[in-house]
Amino acid sequence: MKISSRRKRNYLYAAVLFAVLGGSVVLGVWPVQAAETRQWGIEAAGGGGLLPIDEIRLCGGEAGEIAVYEPQKERRPGLFSELFRAEESAQEEAYWRQYSNYYLYNLMSGEEQAYYDLLDQLCMDFILSEDEAVYNKANDIYYLPCVFSDELTREEMKRVYSIFRYNNGQYYFINSRIITIQKDGRTGIAPGVYGAFCAGSERAQATRQVKEQLDLFSLQAAGEETPARQAQRIHDLIIDKVYYNNAINSADFDDETELSQTIYSVLCMDKTVCAGYAQTFAVLCNRAGIDAVSVTSATHEWNKVRLHDSWYNVDCTWDDQGGPVYTYYLRSDAVYDAASRPQSHAEEALWDGFLPPCTLDSAPKSSNEPGVPAEITARTLAPALTAVWQEGERRYLVTITCAQEDAGIYYTVNGELPSPARSKSSVYRQQFLAEPECFIQAAAVCDAHLDSEIGRLRLAAVTPPLEEPESETPGTQTSESQDVPVRTETPESGAGTGTAGSETGTSEGGAGTGTAGSETGTSEGGVGTGTAGSETGTPESESCPGTPGNGQGEPGSGAGGTPPVSGSEEIKPPLKKGDTFTVATNTYRITKTGSKAAVKFVRTAKTTTALKIPSSVRYRGVQYRVTEMAARACGKYNKIKTVTVGNNISKIPKNAFEHCANLKKVTLGTGITTIEKGAFLQCKKLGTIIIKSKKVSKVGANAFRGIKATAQISVPAGKLKVYQKRLKGKGQGGKVKIKAYR
Repeated sequence: MKISSRRKRNYLYAAVLFAVLGGSVVLGVWPVQAAETRQWGIEAAGGGGLLPIDEIRLCGGEAGEIAVYEPQKERRPGLFSELFRAEESAQEEAYWRQYSNYYLYNLMSGEEQAYYDLLDQLCMDFILSEDEAVYNKANDIYYLPCVFSDELTREEMKRVYSIFRYNNGQYYFINSRIITIQKDGRTGIAPGVYGAFCAGSERAQATRQVKEQLDLFSLQAAGEETPARQAQRIHDLIIDKVYYNNAINSADFDDETELSQTIYSVLCMDKTVCAGYAQTFAVLCNRAGIDAVSVTSATHEWNKVRLHDSWYNVDCTWDDQGGPVYTYYLRSDAVYDAASRPQSHAEEALWDGFLPPCTLDSAPKSSNEPGVPAEITARTLAPALTAVWQEGERRYLVTITCAQEDAGIYYTVNGELPSPARSKSSVYRQQFLAEPECFIQAAAVCDAHLDSEIGRLRLAAVTPPLEEPESETPGTQTSESQDVPVRTETPESGAGTGTAGSETGTSEGGAGTGTAGSETGTSEGGVGTGTAGSETGTPESESCPGTPGNGQGEPGSGAGGTPPVSGSEEIKPPLKKGDTFTVATNTYRITKTGSKAAVKFVRTAKTTTALKIPSSVRYRGVQYRVTEMAARACGKYNKIKTVTVGNNISKIPKNAFEHCANLKKVTLGTGITTIEKGAFLQCKKLGTIIIKSKKVSKVGANAFRGIKATAQISVPAGKLKVYQKRLKGKGQGGKVKIKAYR
């Protein structure tokens, strides 16, 4: 039997690895250590295959020479020529759209989404054309025209661009360089393009090759019966196809020839690094209908994938050991945090407030046997939608609530089904105004739960009020009230009575009754009745009070011209700055509202033993970033044993955890810049302190006075010497060690 050279190499590698590790891989006792370190010899101090985005900043005369992207309303937006007839272009565009995912997009503000959309259309224009990229000779860079935003700052634009860049692998021609320019008081970003793909003919050929390989992989994955099996097959196909490109460790490494940061390196070159593994896994999962996103640390890229409506971590790079293993497949955040090099999976600050929690774990029995995603049976409670007519605005004020307080709510107003990732949906953060005849749909989602059923609300049409209504039929609103509530119950209810805007239906002789703006339908001799503004679908209905709908999904209008009352329901007012609320055992105070909603952690329950202050918290459908802690928030809390502080908090305030008699371990997030005086004063059992932040610039007096005499403070490897000086003399004993974590 002939053995391929690659397989021989794998066999040799496996034998050497087994000897070095003493057989520790048997029965899943695989050392928790990065493949990029173990397999390819990258130095332990922060090595990795992700190339940072290299920024070239231009202003003045140089900026004036940069081409600018100017979408035009007359045709499909774009600078580039159109190769295809309109219908062919639309088909091609739809093909590439199937590789997209909207989970991160949906969490952005409206201004951020608008900028993301411009970047997306720019790249779509380029992939569908044979136009040349623009060349900037002074900086030796090919680039796409610059995209401006009048609403975002330069840093905000860079954040949106980074998220876009890492999560649209189908745009394989984008490299890791950008040009940022300042021109006429505006700032914009021009994406860099690999020289290999700058010319139209070469790019067209590369696009055909990429498409062919994507189709082949997708066909193979589609042969599996379940989404979990499809995701595993995609994981295995990528690992079997490529080997890690060790050339990235060479001083003369040139990514212009290696193309390592793109799916092209996986699909067409059979060698890549973490960026290629992750982006290829994401696009193939998304095409298969499995939600997946890519995420980065300072030096590494991996994935989060959604199965059974809950998220897991996947790292194809670390699972490539000459063939697929499953040590890092469908794993929880806790498993990744416990790895020997946790900084490799310490998400960059740009992801704060965007990433889903990965609390579940597939628990593989061995490195060679994949774990199984958790069987989820509990379903998130369905959202309830209510609307109140605002006469002054001539629109409805819509409120969406969910009795499950830790649930997030996604909604649409354009007829598309709401989803956290499969469609462009709005995240419900506060009440909003909606036009008459609008059809609103909402879904609630919650970690470790199936997504809820869809809640629906169809708002009634509004006509000018009649001066003298002829009659006051029961169910017809004739009062002069300015606030008329319109509500719907939980979604997809069965036969019976529907409230305003809800959809109900009966069949086989059933009967349905609807109020304003609702839809009811019967068949086979069923009887339907409706009040003003309702819709009836009975085939032989003569008439009904008010102005009936047409039975085809268009809401009717109520007599008197104002949407009729169809029930009452308390509408909780939106929370304001200074209000407090409690989620689980933690209490928070609102410090900001609106698109940048934020809260301060105030306290936790006295019975809490494992305190986790998250990066963000959701309450009444609003996502709040947790950015502050109150002074002395947990002083003298004797039950607390462990503390984890989220990445959005920058300061541990004075005496925050003083005299916590049983506190043993503290993990501080990547956003910490200040540890104030007495923060951990007289925490006598505190023996483990992990500081993930690389930005700590100030440590107050006696911050660690009285902690365990043999305590260890672990800090990022690249900051060891700096932090040893900065933490010196802060009250801890002479035996306390400050070391770099691995």
